[in-house]
Formats: sequence, C-alpha cells, structure tokens
Amino acid sequence: PGGLSLQERLMGNTRLEHRPLCEVCKRPPRVCICSALPEKTPLDIKTRIIILQHPREFRRKTIGTVPLVKLLLSKGNASGGVVDNTGGGCDVITCPYAGRDMGEYFSTHPRVVSALESGHARLLFPALHPCDPLDSLIKSEVTNLDDEGSASEWEGKAAGTLIVIDGSWSQAKTIFKQAKLLHSVPRVQFGQGGLGEYGQLRSEPRGNYMSTLESVAHSLRILEGADAGPRVCDALIAVQRELVRHQQKDEHMTKRRAFTRPRSERVKNKHPPRE
Repeated sequence: PGGLSLQERLMGNTRLEHRPLCEVCKRPPRVCICSALPEKTPLDIKTRIIILQHPREFRRKTIGTVPLVKLLLSKGNASGGVVDNTGGGCDVITCPYAGRDMGEYFSTHPRVVSALESGHARLLFPALHPCDPLDSLIKSEVTNLDDEGSASEWEGKAAGTLIVIDGSWSQAKTIFKQAKLLHSVPRVQFGQGGLGEYGQLRSEPRGNYMSTLESVAHSLRILEGADAGPRVCDALIAVQRELVRHQQKDEHMTKRRAFTRPRSERVKNKHPPRE
C-alpha cells in the first residue's frame, strides 16, 4: 500500500510497543549506549559505505548493529533527489520485501548504480569454497583487505565505496546470488581470522564471523589510512562492546526475574488447571 512507511511494511501486522526511547541512539533507556559514543558524531571518514540490508535484519531492533553504524557514520549527501556519492559516510538500503525480487531492487537502486559506475567500488564478500554452487556465478577476483599494500589503490581518491551485505550468512548469499550486478564487482575479504567478537551475543556458524559493524570497523581501519583508520575502528568497536554488555545484562536480568517468581505462580503457569 502506498500510504505505508518502510517500517510499517517490514513489520507487517506486528504490534509495535510504544515505549520511551533515547533520542540519540533510539534504544530503551536501560540499554542506552550513548555513554560509548565519541564526542564527534558522525565520524569524519573519506570512504563511502553502502549497506544492503535484508528485510529480516531490519526487524532485529535489539541486537542489530546497522543502526549503530548509521548513527556513527551517516551523513546527509542527498540533495533534491540527486544521488551524490562524493565524500565519506554511510547509506543503508533496506529491501522492503523478501523474495526473488530482492536482487533486482538492490541492482537498480540509484545509489548502488551510481557507486558502481564510479569504478571505485568494492564488495566485502569472502571467497567461497569451489564446491559451493554460488562460486560458479562469481566473475571477479577476491583480495585480502588486510594484506600489506592492498589499500594503496584507495589512496588519493575522494571516496572509494565499500558495499557490505547485512544479514545472516544464508541471507547474504541469497542477496548476492540474486543481485547479478554484484557478481562482477571486485571483492575484498579479511585474510586474518579471529576478529569477530559478536558471538558473545548472537550465535555464529564460526568463531571468526563478524557483525556488520565489526566488518565495517575493521575495513575502515585499513581504508582510512594509518592516522585515522585505527581511531575510527576503535570508536565503532567500543560502541558494539557497550551494546553487548547492556544486552547481556538485560537478558540475564530477564532470566533471573523468570526464576525468582513465587514457586506457586510458576507451577500454576506451567500446569494450568483442567476444566
């Protein structure tokens, strides 16, 4: 329906809880992460980040990291409907529906098309196993972003663009498979393992898998150069650690409250009386 917002379409008939939220981080006060935000927000970067978000990830309001990336890096670069990819910042593109048309939605989005036409775009997507059916569709080479000298091609450019897919590994592969325009985009990955810390909050298939925020942070550590890169990376990681700390504490208290109810109440709920 034309009158519905993107959030209403993604949430469907789900009832939204109207609870107070922090005006800055948009999180409930008890899990507010503003204390970990850098003094200057958004951060000043030269790299343009474009995040292609699966619609199911949009619903992960509590533990999703993309809202934090957008808070820390997003800048208004659109004027009068004209796409402007000059300068650094972050754009989040969320497909309003899940299905076979996701690839077409992302491939024809003006910001994606403009970034690819610039010739300075790279896709953060790892090399696949040769037996993976998706590997046969890929028409580009992959390089390790953390190899020495791999970021030299970004030097002297006004704004290189890094495209990142946000979703579970299965969702990311689905988006990549459907968005055929991405198959020929030069890819980068991390050769170094053990960078991920998000597994403390959300189960991952492997120990070195990273959240979208971690992926962006470690990418910017290299792409932003020796002076600004580590500072930007540390600022992003600090915010995620605060998110994990608050969320773990909140979940622990929720479980604790469940087990500290009167025993009679617990038994009553577990075994309702027969009629």
